[in-house]
Amino acid sequence: WGYAAEWISATQLRELAPDIDPAAVGDAPVAWFPEEGWVDPVVYAHSMLAAARRLGARVEIGARMVRVELRFGRVTGVTMADGRTHGADLVVNCTGRWADDAGLDPALRIPLAPTAGLLAFTPPVAVGLERLLKAPGCDIRPDGAGRLLVCRNDDEFDPATAPRPGVDLPEMRELIRKARAILPAMGPVEPEAVRLGIRALPKDGFSAVGPLPQVEGYYAAVTHSGVTLAAFLGTAVADEVLSGAVRPELATFRPARFFG
Repeated sequence: WGYAAEWISATQLRELAPDIDPAAVGDAPVAWFPEEGWVDPVVYAHSMLAAARRLGARVEIGARMVRVELRFGRVTGVTMADGRTHGADLVVNCTGRWADDAGLDPALRIPLAPTAGLLAFTPPVAVGLERLLKAPGCDIRPDGAGRLLVCRNDDEFDPATAPRPGVDLPEMRELIRKARAILPAMGPVEPEAVRLGIRALPKDGFSAVGPLPQVEGYYAAVTHSGVTLAAFLGTAVADEVLSGAVRPELATFRPARFFG
């Protein structure tokens, strides 16, 4: 894949992440991915919305779409909960977990197999972690203002039966304890917030990006890791939607595979 990866020594690990307790690592092998990073979803979304407004887009926050108008094989717009209808030359379905909403015509639904996971957020802690950290049992990354985001990497829930998120969940307290064993400088903290994240997983686990067969005026962009992929997918989708280009990188991820 051409993605940089290398095994590093304990000395190199200390240089990259001095807050990691060497005892927590022991003699386990350590891999470093120098090109790895993350996108801050709050900052990213704000900057994209601001840019869209500057370019003349109208952004409606809290507006709810109830129906995609499909007539004779062509999408012509959307109807909102307040009764307004927006006509459109093309509608892009980038609704993530709700891309298969029951309110959509079956010809427009991307089949999904969503799973859910619990995310714990710490209060500000005296940890200088600057990289993503994947360890047995949990993933950790900075979340701004001195906070850390910690999630289990060994659990998946059905969104319909997932635990109700709360800072008092025993499994979330245990998750923070696991993180503290790796980063002792966290100190004796408890979760400041717990959220339930729902993964927008297409049925086969791979991104679904592109037009749908037998339907004109409709384009889907649905994927897990959507925030991480947003910078690329935003450019690729814009190329296809606005200029009619065909991006070869998307060839194996077309939604048509679900409608064969």
